[in-house]
Order: sequence, then structure tokens, then C-alpha cells
Amino acid sequence: MFFSRKYQHTSNVNNPSIISILEVSAASTAANLLFEGKVIAIPTDTIYGIAASTQNNYGLKKLYEIKKRDLNKPLSICVSDTSEIKLWGETSHLNERLLEDLLPGPVTIVLKRKGLLNSFVNPNTDLIGIRIPNTNFVQALSRLCTVPIALTSANISFEQSPIEINDFIHLWPKLDAIFDGGVISNSPLQRAGSTVVDLSEPGHYNIIREGNRNILNFLLLTDAKLYCVRVVRPPNYRTEEKNW
Repeated sequence: MFFSRKYQHTSNVNNPSIISILEVSAASTAANLLFEGKVIAIPTDTIYGIAASTQNNYGLKKLYEIKKRDLNKPLSICVSDTSEIKLWGETSHLNERLLEDLLPGPVTIVLKRKGLLNSFVNPNTDLIGIRIPNTNFVQALSRLCTVPIALTSANISFEQSPIEINDFIHLWPKLDAIFDGGVISNSPLQRAGSTVVDLSEPGHYNIIREGNRNILNFLLLTDAKLYCVRVVRPPNYRTEEKNW
């Protein structure tokens, strides 16, 4: 059975509750917190992220404040299933099979946003990055929320990406809860995060950031007969500022 190894920190009144994702009520507790406008930390399939509800402007504002993030730098959103992507991003030019091949998994797809998405989310761009992390906890949380979750890495820009909750201990006092999934991976490539692929233009793709599943992503995009506009160099995961 999983037990949080960080329980000793919870006695500090300035620190949030730390909840194992294996607790039966973990996903519902997280969903209720997001509904209330709280900001929480959650493990994804790549790194730990901090999350807020896309329908709660107070929570979104707090998320930006925690990250010390410029409003011009976009957030990604998280949904539970590929069938939901078309509600928030324009997919009419894409083969549905491609989306199903890429997601769930360590990929963020960038699309032209639809009007249904809260205008407070990424107000200065007509694009939106969409994720479906390949974890039972995050997918269950997304289903319970019924609206997308705003998601960004649990660090300050240019800091090392976190693969366990002690990696962002300096952010704990600013969070309302931490959902602990242990160490996500010990692989040195894990901190690269998700691969970010811009699919907003018909017939083309642009790899904005290479993550930890690049070869498979490239083969899937090539098989879909999309023309590559640009592929970036692999990131220095310790210093790169992750815009999505």
C-alpha cells in the first residue's frame, strides 16, 4: 500500500494537506477543491503540475500568482477523453485517429481555441494547449470536474521540473492541497515534460517543445501525412521555461 513519505511536513500550519492519490476519495476531494477556486498540485504522466478550474477566475489568478507567471504566457488545459477535445479546440481539419494515437500520453496538442473556453484562460492568444495525461488519477479528476482543468508545471519559471513533491516544497505554503503520487520516474529524461505539438494549421505540424516520447510522436505525425514546419532542439529540462 502507498503511504505518503512527506507526512511529517503537514504539522506546519503554513503547509497544505498532503493526500495520497490512492485514497478512495482523492479524485473527488481534488474536484471539490477546484470547484471552490482552490489551487492544487497533482502528479501527471510526466511531472508534477499545479491545477485550477478553467471556470473559476479566482483560482486561475491564484495559479498565475503562484507561478509568478506573465499573463502572456499560456496555460494548458486537461480533459479526460479525446472526444472532449473538439469542445475546446478546433479539430475539424484533423483525423480523429491521430488524436487517439497521440493521447492519452505525454503530449500537449496546440489548437485554435473555441469560444466555449473561458476567455480568462490565455486571454492574449487564440491558441490552446490540450493534454490528457495517461494516469488514472488525473483522468478520474477530469471526469469529475466536467470542465477542463488549467494545468502548468509545479515550479517557478526556469526551475527544474518536479518529479516528486519535495521538488517544489517552497511552493507548498501557497497551495491548497498536494496530491502525492510518489516519484513519477527516476529516468533523467522524465523532467523534459510533455512534447508540445502545434496542430492548429491544416496539413502542418510544428513541434514547439520536444519531450520524452519524441520518436513515436514523429512517426505518428508523419503517418498522418502532415508536413513538418519546424522541430525544435531538445530542451535543457533544468533551465527551460515551459510556455505550455
